[in-house]
Amino acid sequence: PEDLREVCLSLATEIVALSKGISESRAREMTEEALISGKAFEKFKEWISSQGGNSLWLENTELFQCFHTRRKVFLAQILIRMGTSQKPTRKKSV
Repeated sequence: PEDLREVCLSLATEIVALSKGISESRAREMTEEALISGKAFEKFKEWISSQGGNSLWLENTELFQCFHTRRKVFLAQILIRMGTSQKPTRKKSV
């Protein structure tokens, strides 16, 4: 959403301006260019990879669906091993 984009750009602008000792207007130009050019996304993928994460998930969001399906299967297997095939239910609040 546009409001989240603006918050992120504002924060990035402050960080760039303070860390490089440049004006906020120049820092804003730099952050917008990094976002538009894809440079910011490439740096984000580097951060994910350097922490042992798989940056492919950022480019192929279908992997998230696969993850959720695997999690459901895993939980079902646990329930079966516990001797029940029923899914846990939440109590409805009144």
